[in-house]
Amino acid sequence: MFDSAGSELSVTVDGGTLNAMVYVLRHEATHIVDFAVGAAPDPAHPSGNHPLVSGIWRDGITPVDQYRLPILMGISYRRNGRVIPVTQAADLYDALGRTPFISVYASCDSHDDLAELVAWTELTVRLHQPYRILISKGGIVMRVIEPAQSSLVQARLKYLSQLTGS
Repeated sequence: MFDSAGSELSVTVDGGTLNAMVYVLRHEATHIVDFAVGAAPDPAHPSGNHPLVSGIWRDGITPVDQYRLPILMGISYRRNGRVIPVTQAADLYDALGRTPFISVYASCDSHDDLAELVAWTELTVRLHQPYRILISKGGIVMRVIEPAQSSLVQARLKYLSQLTGS
């Protein structure tokens, strides 16, 4: 996602001590639940959106205007996106903090938004793992961002149980 050539800056994700497969399995399992119950909006059938995504996504790949921030819309995960200089990492995560997306990847489409929200919430809340973005310069951490602590992300968590009806 970042071009760090010639820079002392680096970006790392601290997701705790569990094997990364724990995150991967939660993310991918959420896609299965999503497609089974139709939680994320489908551009062909936008009515009946689940409250987890309603007011956030215009369609499956387009956030509502409030969350269509240029830096997020231009990242390499999106069609026609690009790798950005690591010097823009703080700007990227500042923009993320103004959205209800728990990760930069979650800002790409409604299905991954839901999968990321569930996976990171499971890791942080149920499994007590950290989820921190660390921006370092020359090996010294200059900034720590905790996307799961965002009030916009937290406001969405009450709707997670509605996916299964429990």
